[in-house]
Amino acid sequence: MESYETEVAWAHRTSEHIRVLTRAQSFLLRFIETVSEDVLSEKTLLKMLYSLERTMGFTNTALIYTDDAAVISTEQVIYSHHEPNPISDKIFDELIMSGTASFLALNAESEEVECLGLSFTGSRNEVGVLVVEMQKGRFLEDSEIKVLEITAKLLSMVTKFQSHDEEGRRLAILEERAAIARELHDSLAQSLSFMKIQMARLQSNVVDDKQREVTTELREGLDNAYRELRELLTTFRVHMDLRGLGYAIQATIDEFSQRSSLAITLDNRLVNCRLTVNEEFHILHVVREALSNIVRHSGAKHVSILMLVNKKGELELTIDDDGVGMTKVSSTYDHHGQAIMKERAKTLGGDIDVMARRYGGTRVRLKFVPKLVE
Repeated sequence: MESYETEVAWAHRTSEHIRVLTRAQSFLLRFIETVSEDVLSEKTLLKMLYSLERTMGFTNTALIYTDDAAVISTEQVIYSHHEPNPISDKIFDELIMSGTASFLALNAESEEVECLGLSFTGSRNEVGVLVVEMQKGRFLEDSEIKVLEITAKLLSMVTKFQSHDEEGRRLAILEERAAIARELHDSLAQSLSFMKIQMARLQSNVVDDKQREVTTELREGLDNAYRELRELLTTFRVHMDLRGLGYAIQATIDEFSQRSSLAITLDNRLVNCRLTVNEEFHILHVVREALSNIVRHSGAKHVSILMLVNKKGELELTIDDDGVGMTKVSSTYDHHGQAIMKERAKTLGGDIDVMARRYGGTRVRLKFVPKLVE
């Protein structure tokens, strides 16, 4: 009985850790997308701090900038909940030396809280410190610390490239994404892979039907999180090229053609259509998600991809397949895949429809007005 309760408790801890990792992945992606398009203004940084606080369950997050690396007397502070206590010279020296420092501080209610500080370089080469506060006694997992380190590195990288021209800024964004992809692979992907192994071991020892249902649900959630992360990493790698969206989509078509029996054709009519890096990234990800669903669920033999700008100035991406269609019980597009694509369409300020074709198969159509057209 004790062993069973221990396994159930472990399952609950694993489930919560998976949720934290998934939320952290979403936070990093949103932050990358934001800095791809906007200058790191105070408004942008505040949104990032609010998102980080909610994602990681912190009680307060703050950014502290100081003009002189030797002293921290002149500061600019941006915070999500309340202004943090001043950082002592001892803690600041530790931040300069090692990049991170853990310490106790008092919150707005004069209660002791655990704090972690991470240093980064500001836009004028000033020293910046990302400070997070949490309940006293909370222990951060290695993967959670890795997310904070990635955030601090991203802050340094973004501010470094803000003055670049459009092509230079584009290259910088791609380099940032490559760095983030490496960090995600080394931290979140490995953690999720380990959890998949542990969950399989747990499932093999469960005999109660109710608990088997719970562990099965956890396993499915973990598989989805792992699949989405792997797909995100693949998209990062495919898109790390200055040759543009057309080249990236053709590389994706070649990849899916090689690993399946699909015959995929591309009709790219986007002539002189300027897109931001963020828009290209989302279009590519919608194509990959659609092709992934077709391979896994549709039984299709042929897929056609059409990209054009319609008379309204909207970019249209249409993906047709000749598979089983939407009327079958085994839907071509699972709910998880549809939710991901709809979220990306919403981010682009457009919409996406998944519908049955008149003569069989399924159609995915994305429409949005490119930002540079607006």
